[in-house]
Amino acid sequence: MENKNLLLGTFLNIRENEDYKEKINNFIDKLVNDYNILKEKIFIIKNLDNNKQYIITYIFELNVGERVDFNDLYQGTIPLQKHKETNTIFTINSLNKLIEKVSGLSDGNIDHKSISINWNNYKNTCIVLKDGELIISKTKRIFLCELL
Repeated sequence: MENKNLLLGTFLNIRENEDYKEKINNFIDKLVNDYNILKEKIFIIKNLDNNKQYIITYIFELNVGERVDFNDLYQGTIPLQKHKETNTIFTINSLNKLIEKVSGLSDGNIDHKSISINWNNYKNTCIVLKDGELIISKTKRIFLCELL
């Protein structure tokens, strides 16, 4: 059976009394032990606009045609895209909303593929939708060695 790789992001929200290092390390251990994801393929991103949120990104291998509810994997998990040159992570829906914003046109009047995004304006950001609202957050990569 043919496989495809998906970039997933899990949004870990840290509560006031939680140790963020422990929570992140426990989640990474779950990915490695339960889903055979290599540590080298797991990246930790700090949301600089929300100091209680970390985004863990990783490649998840899936059989073509297989359906998965990513919230079964871990609540707050979504498929992401990445613009590598600017280290921007985003969802397809948020990209469409960004295109609407940049173009100034309403949803029904846009050929989304014909609008270019200046990705340098979104360097080191996470772009998602929350309750239909476009959220653009500054981000910073955290290295595993910083969590030990």
